[in-house]
Amino acid sequence: MIALGAGAVIPPLILLIFIYAKDPHEKEPMGLLIKIFICGVISCIPAALYEGFGQSVLKELNIDDAFFYNLIMFFGIVGVAEECVKYFALYVCTWKNRNFNYRFDGIVYAVFASLGFATLENILYVYRSGFDTAIARALLSIPGHCNFAIYMGYFYGQAKYLEAIGDIKGSASKRRTGLIVAILLHGTYDFCISMYTTTREGVYIVAFFGFVIMLDIMAFVRVHRSSKQETPHQYIHESNLVGAYQNTYTAPAPQRGQFGQPQQQPYVQQQYGAYQNAYRQQPNSYSYQQPNQLYQQQPYQTYQQPYQQQTYQQQPVYQQPAQGMVFCTYCGSQCRSNSFYCSSCGKPLYKV
Repeated sequence: MIALGAGAVIPPLILLIFIYAKDPHEKEPMGLLIKIFICGVISCIPAALYEGFGQSVLKELNIDDAFFYNLIMFFGIVGVAEECVKYFALYVCTWKNRNFNYRFDGIVYAVFASLGFATLENILYVYRSGFDTAIARALLSIPGHCNFAIYMGYFYGQAKYLEAIGDIKGSASKRRTGLIVAILLHGTYDFCISMYTTTREGVYIVAFFGFVIMLDIMAFVRVHRSSKQETPHQYIHESNLVGAYQNTYTAPAPQRGQFGQPQQQPYVQQQYGAYQNAYRQQPNSYSYQQPNQLYQQQPYQTYQQPYQQQTYQQQPVYQQPAQGMVFCTYCGSQCRSNSFYCSSCGKPLYKV
């Protein structure tokens, strides 16, 4: 029993740790992540009720064709039910949460909600079918739920960013896109494996494993690229951020001349001293004469007009604030430079 329980719980736990470690800047609060995970577990209940109701409806319709039956069952019932309840748990727990301030956070939240759902489902399957089922689901089903969530969370994070910069319609469109993509991926996964178990045609098992391998690679690349995109100061250049630029005006630095020496000011106080242009003895053809009294040395009076230092109105020079200094205009708290929501009050840092 303990081995079965470990086999059911350890695979989703490994994927949760991997996604949590890929969060590049600000790790999410553990209490919030546990809350999302528990809501994902609870979401199994409405999904099971909807799936049971859908199966009863399909039985009443008496659809004999396996292709159309599986198409309706896994695209219209199972995929819709499971991905919608995951999305609801994700939205309720995170959309208005002030910690949701990075686009990569959407992937982290979606994976925790989806693997919460998958953990309980895995426990039920493993205790009912045994250890072989635990191995198969650890390699296929659990990574599948994680991959569906990665794409849902990617669009979910983009939607939050669009809402923060005021694009409400674009935000709603991204959320719908994320949900639809997750439903289609989930439906394709279940449809291929169900068609193989029903018809035993090799084309479906080849399509199933080809789809799984391709989806695993694409999801890993998506996580890696999304993690690398969360670089500092990215959002400042993408939108009109409130509070990031405080219009700091300072006087320009003093102009420098040759060899870094300060240039002389245009008006320098110069004290006019006495002019000593005394009449000098000038020899003539007869003899040296004494200077005339009129031309005796008369020093000019010092020019007493004080120098009036003139202050010139200089054009204000914009000084870009230091990196990382982003302040919320609502509460004044300092926030991370690439956040688009205040981490203290939850208000948007962008003009909405």
